[in-house]
Amino acid sequence: MIYKKRNSHRNIQNIQNIQNIQNIQNIQNIQNGGNIYDDSVYEKLVENITKAFQEKPLRYNEKIKIDNKSFFLINSAEINNLNIDELKKEILKCIPMEVKQIIQIIGDSNPFPNNNIDKIKDNISQIINQHQPFVIEYGFTGNKKANGDSDINQIVADLIDRNYYYSIGNLVDKSVGYLNPYTTISKNTKIFTLVTKNPENNIWGNGSNFGEDVYLTDNLCDTLICADGGPQSFTQFVNCLFINKQRREQNPFNVPYLKNIFAIFSPNQKKLINIYGMFGFREVKNETAIFSTVEFLNEFITDRNQMNRDMANEIKENYFTNHILFAIRKEGIIKKIEDFTESDNKNHKTKHDKFNEDWQKFVDNELWKELPNEFIKC
Repeated sequence: MIYKKRNSHRNIQNIQNIQNIQNIQNIQNIQNGGNIYDDSVYEKLVENITKAFQEKPLRYNEKIKIDNKSFFLINSAEINNLNIDELKKEILKCIPMEVKQIIQIIGDSNPFPNNNIDKIKDNISQIINQHQPFVIEYGFTGNKKANGDSDINQIVADLIDRNYYYSIGNLVDKSVGYLNPYTTISKNTKIFTLVTKNPENNIWGNGSNFGEDVYLTDNLCDTLICADGGPQSFTQFVNCLFINKQRREQNPFNVPYLKNIFAIFSPNQKKLINIYGMFGFREVKNETAIFSTVEFLNEFITDRNQMNRDMANEIKENYFTNHILFAIRKEGIIKKIEDFTESDNKNHKTKHDKFNEDWQKFVDNELWKELPNEFIKC
C-alpha cells in the first residue's frame, strides 16, 4: 500500500513560522502518541526500491538517497556474504563527525509502563555517555500509547530527538509496511539499513520479516544495550556473546580481565562488543510472568565460572517453572504457546523453535562465560 502525499502538510510548513510548525507537531504527538512519519518519503522509498529491483538484481551495499535520508539496501538472500566492515565505513561516512561506537539498543516491543520510562532513559544515557562519540542503532518503528507507555524503539526515538543523537534505523520489509502516517518514530533519524526481498506487488508484509536483519545489526554494533527483551532479543544477545567468544579466541591475551587490551598489540583484531542489560522495568501483574532475556541471563552470572551444561539446563528448567517464553493476549487472557492453534500467528511458533536453537548455541559454546559481571535491576 502506498499512502497518498499530503501536500497540505508541506504547504503549512512553507507558510507557517517555526513556532506554528512546532505547535502542529505537538498536536500530532498528542493525537497519535509520537512523531508522524513523513509519508512522502515513505512513498519515494517504496518507488526507489521497487525500481531498483526492476532494473537489476539488488546487490548488497547499494545506497539510495531520498531527500536528506540515506538508505543502505541489503538483499536478504546475500546478507551472510556482506562485508560488514566495508558497509560500516560507508554508513559512518554519512555522519559529519568521527564516530568510535555504534551502540545498538534492543528490548521489549510491548510498551513499558510510563512510570518506568524515565528510569530506562536514565540508565541508557549513563551507558552511552561512556562511549562518546557514538551513533545509536535501533529498530526505528516505535509504539507509544496515549498514556505514555512506550516500547524500547520509542524510548530510543525520544532520546534521539531530545538530544539530537546521530542514529541508524534498522528496517526490514515488514517494518517498511508499518511506516504510515500513524507510526511513531524519531524525526531526526537520517540513516537507515533495509534488509529487503523483492516485494510482491508492493505488499511489503510479504517481504523480509522482523529478525531477518540480526546478522547485520549484531555485527555492526560495538556496544549492545538490552532492556528486558523477549525471544528476539535473546537471539541478538546470544549472537553478540558468540561474536565475543570468537574474537576472544583470536586474542593472544585470552583472559576476561584484559578485555580489549589485545587490540593495542593486535590492531587488526576486532574489539569485543561491550554488553549491557537491564531488567525489571515491566508492569507487574498478577498473572504468569513472561520471559525476559536479561532477567533470564542474570541467573547465570553468579556461578558462571563453575557453570556446566547440567547446571545451565537446571537453571533454565527452574526459570520456566514460573515463566512462559511467549504469549498472546486475547480478550484479556494470556494464551500460552502450547495452547496455540493453527489459526494463531505462525511467527509466534517460529519464535519458540528459534529460542530452542539459540539456547543450544548458548549452552554448546558455554556463552555464560561471556556475560558481563552484572546487569542493572529496576
